[in-house]
Amino acid sequence: MAVQVPVSPEVLRWAVGRSGKDFDSLTHAFRNLPGWLSGEVHPTFPQLEKFAAATYVPLGRFFVADPPEEKLSITDFRRVPGAESEEPSANLLDAIDLCRARQDWYRDYIERVSDGPRPFVNSLTVRTAPRDAAERIRHDLKLSPYTRPRATTWDLAFSALVDSVEALGVLVMVSGVVGANTRRKLNHREFRGFTLSDPLAPVIFVNGADSRAATIFTLIHEIGHVYLGESGVSKADPRVLTENSHEQWCNRVAAEFLMPDDVLRSEYRPVDPGTPAFSDELDRLAFYFKVSALAVLMRLSEANIVRFADFGEQYESELARAIRAYENRPESTGGNFYNTEGRRVSKRFARAIIGDTVSGETLHRDAFRLLGIKTTHTFQELGQRMGAV
Repeated sequence: MAVQVPVSPEVLRWAVGRSGKDFDSLTHAFRNLPGWLSGEVHPTFPQLEKFAAATYVPLGRFFVADPPEEKLSITDFRRVPGAESEEPSANLLDAIDLCRARQDWYRDYIERVSDGPRPFVNSLTVRTAPRDAAERIRHDLKLSPYTRPRATTWDLAFSALVDSVEALGVLVMVSGVVGANTRRKLNHREFRGFTLSDPLAPVIFVNGADSRAATIFTLIHEIGHVYLGESGVSKADPRVLTENSHEQWCNRVAAEFLMPDDVLRSEYRPVDPGTPAFSDELDRLAFYFKVSALAVLMRLSEANIVRFADFGEQYESELARAIRAYENRPESTGGNFYNTEGRRVSKRFARAIIGDTVSGETLHRDAFRLLGIKTTHTFQELGQRMGAV
């Protein structure tokens, strides 16, 4: 008879809640789960191993009497002063831990190759005028205010921005799931991105489950945090009137970077607000600047380019339209693995760790774990696609 492992029912209940999974589905997979939770019976060690994997909990955490208290390891910029802290999901916590592990490896690598610190990290403060900050970032990225308008698609505009940010020395990771697990989908309503600031290996993570317009805004919002030299998780959104001065600053910098005041004034074709023609103009400008129509609306209002008789009514109307468009968007097919892998783990990171592994400095085991791959064939093919071997 298999030996049962005494596990605290409180810890098991914590694991069920942490997983975010439906209780019925877990009960279907572990038919003795109700008994485990009541303390009448206990799981065997093999059952506990499978349960740990199913609930995304490290096995060692089941051998304590009380549920561990999990907190974000970085600043929570989503928090509204005076409000209760939002409990981070297991998916968010694990995404941060994975990116932190990649960052740790890359920092050691940079120290070995003597690439030196990144001078732009922690080079600005919230006292820097958003327009000046946007111009500085645009200069460092070697972009003009007209770079994105020339892009023919949203994806091309986003990819070009990611490449520019990576060329600066930032690891940009874009994914809608935890690691390579397509069943662990990230929720864009929980967070839109986070930054792990570091003088040698700054990391930006963008929640790829969001719309393309949102990911473009998030990327520039998060690079604002890099220039401030701070790590944190954000709900980067031009629509949100946050009370956090750092979030306000990053939102304004992103808006100025993506929709420069002088370019917006020259491109806007005056139309009466509240009319179908005005919504059409918002859509035209949204595609021109590769942002959302709501971001354009906010920018037109804040820059006093358009004066609204009732901005709140106009905003609610455009918000409802944006929600309908998002809900009716076609489902992503995921694309070719090798085409998306570089974006998911950062092309800069992938090239570095693959090259370092081929040269014998990094173990294949560690490279496979950090890249989220399992076979030598996949590793070699990815290396060839990335130009690393």
